Amino acid sequence: MTVNADANQMRQVLINLFHNSADATHQSGKIEIKAHRDDSYGKEQFKPPFTVITVGDNGTGITGEAAEHLFEPFWTTKKEGTGLGLAIIYRIIEEHGGMIQAESPPCGGCLITIKLPD
Repeated sequence: MTVNADANQMRQVLINLFHNSADATHQSGKIEIKAHRDDSYGKEQFKPPFTVITVGDNGTGITGEAAEHLFEPFWTTKKEGTGLGLAIIYRIIEEHGGMIQAESPPCGGCLITIKLPD
């Protein structure tokens, strides 16, 4: 599977997501990354095929308030955070014609889904 994207920017996206997941999980936490190609037609903003990348963890999850502001610049829940990490990620994915969303699954933790057009 190949995505037409800037490798350094995608590296920055993944490193940022891994750092956030590591901060949200405990010492025995779990972080999982998956990727697959999706050829299905649905209500997507772009035509298939596209690549789906998910980063999930079993950490503290996202509150309702956090979900509303998650990708806004300078908004953070961290004492030492700048609130720029997820805002930068959002911008990078947007510049690549993709989309990103975050959710707290019923089983807990956080799941970030990125969709990038091929």
